[in-house]
Amino acid sequence: MEAIYERFCNYLSCNAKILDLGCGSGRDSLYFKSAGYQITAIDGSYEMCKLASSFLGLPVENITFDQINYCNEFDGIWACSSLLHVPKSEIVDILRKIVRACKKNAIMYTCFKYGTSEMIKDGCHYSCYDEIQLENLIKKVESMSLVEMWKSYDVLRYKNTPQWINIIIQINKN
Repeated sequence: MEAIYERFCNYLSCNAKILDLGCGSGRDSLYFKSAGYQITAIDGSYEMCKLASSFLGLPVENITFDQINYCNEFDGIWACSSLLHVPKSEIVDILRKIVRACKKNAIMYTCFKYGTSEMIKDGCHYSCYDEIQLENLIKKVESMSLVEMWKSYDVLRYKNTPQWINIIIQINKN
């Protein structure tokens, strides 16, 4: 995980303000907080917000992606394994809300399960993407441009099969 943090942080100034979308337990927010970044963490699960808030020593807002209402606040968006729960029919609208939340030239990291399907597993929705689908998706959202894309692996379970597709996006607002 450390290498992905560093890859993302290379695009940020040392006191950047980061929005952690779907922060879960707060693991990633803690890393960014410890590195000196200003963190705003949100999650759609009330229980995860309580856990993360206690872990971080910061308030964690209990909102879902469709409730995001920030405007020109963030230099960075960290959405690790969270936007994959957004149905493909809704992702463009959510990405537009994220763009609105960003300052000019903000950077965003996100990742999805690698593939092309949508599925419900154990009551959770998963949207999988491949390179072509992600490139097409980014083209649909004004002000977004692809900076980096790479595959990664779940080394514990599937050593030689790509399991994740990771992207870093630039927000090119006027």
